[in-house]
Amino acid sequence: VEDYNALVDLINGLTKEAVYSDYQPLSEEQKSEMTEKQIEQWEEKAKSGILRGDRILIGIASKLQTAMMGAAKSGGITLYEMGITSAGYQENGKLKIDENKLAEALRTRGNEIADLFTTAETGLAHRINDIIDSAIRKTGPEEQRGSLVKMAGIEATTSDMRNSITQTIERTNKLIDAMKKRLTDEETRLWRKFTAMETAIQRLN
Repeated sequence: VEDYNALVDLINGLTKEAVYSDYQPLSEEQKSEMTEKQIEQWEEKAKSGILRGDRILIGIASKLQTAMMGAAKSGGITLYEMGITSAGYQENGKLKIDENKLAEALRTRGNEIADLFTTAETGLAHRINDIIDSAIRKTGPEEQRGSLVKMAGIEATTSDMRNSITQTIERTNKLIDAMKKRLTDEETRLWRKFTAMETAIQRLN
């Protein structure tokens, strides 16, 4: 329960983090006019909230909550029946333990509790492992990797350069290069036109 609540806290902290829209990424020119400390403080604000409302993280949290509420088999015991319940709306999905109810369940329904955690395919440990693996799996073909790995990749693996965010950056950089070339071409065209007009004026004079 402590580890689960820590994970819920982490996800909630990222998906509900404040966004400081006034703090845009700094250019090299702006950095040259600031101290290291000022740059660090600015970038901390600029990076805040980048995962606010992230659908992948919210989806992982939702799947975990659903898994935590079910039984391993029809008619089997649930966490709720053994004293592990929601900590309330204000706690955003965290759990709490009723020690007395848990002790009683362990004393009288031990086999059912074992089934809840260990039953193949439907046991809680198996279901949670599947959810986590579907998010962070880093082996196999690209289409079979975890949702977080496909989105952001992992350093020092092939996914570091083959993920959605990196590919978006590459496409954006290509678009920037193409726009720069168009601007350069347009600037050259206008200078030629200006030079031709200057030449024509001189001839007229």
